[in-house]
Amino acid sequence: MPTTTRITDSIAIYLPPNIKDSTSVGYNNAEMGVIGAAAAGGAATIDALRRGDMSGLASTLGTAAKDLVAEVGLNLGSEFIGTLAGVDPEGLKGFAKKAFGQASNPYMEVLFEGVEMRTFNYNFTFSPRNADETDDVKKIIQMFRFHMLPELNGGTSRFMTLPSTFDIHYMYQMGPDVATENNFYTKIATCVLKGCEVDYSPGGVKSFASGAPTQITMSLTFQETEMLTKQHVDRGY
Repeated sequence: MPTTTRITDSIAIYLPPNIKDSTSVGYNNAEMGVIGAAAAGGAATIDALRRGDMSGLASTLGTAAKDLVAEVGLNLGSEFIGTLAGVDPEGLKGFAKKAFGQASNPYMEVLFEGVEMRTFNYNFTFSPRNADETDDVKKIIQMFRFHMLPELNGGTSRFMTLPSTFDIHYMYQMGPDVATENNFYTKIATCVLKGCEVDYSPGGVKSFASGAPTQITMSLTFQETEMLTKQHVDRGY
């Protein structure tokens, strides 16, 4: 079943400066330790370690087997002695390494965690010249604020509906009545509006005779609802 309904509300607004597209992915630095040493020895080493086959482990690692077995013994011994003495096992391992004048290779690996959702920030400045333009600015601000918020639902207002989502398109005007999507900018997937900040007196309190501000600034922060993949980039996102 469809979870959303497309509505007719839309806003055509000028493209502000500093349009940016920032794509980030998350990685985690992890110490692999003994497992990393086994992985460095190949698949046969990993299999021997998993089965607890010390003989097979020694044959696959060669001269490195002694160091690996010693590392395993150090870890197990530190945990056992630390439990009996009430001392942190990590501290015991560090003390032992210092006493023997050596440190273990941590076998650092960079592990991929995921893709961060892109965010887009837009800063607009409105300087209406007459009452009609003032009304347009007011409607634009009201529409963004209206659709970013939820709605109370049910007779007891126990639940809330989800806020609206936004589809953003960068358009290029080829003529007075002809506009098309500008493919030089990366496309944006469906977004939610996370922040709307409106300043009614950016240069001081200045008003028309009606009381309407002579200048208004609006900052919008959108976040995509889809995780980007290679397939998205191939389609222009």
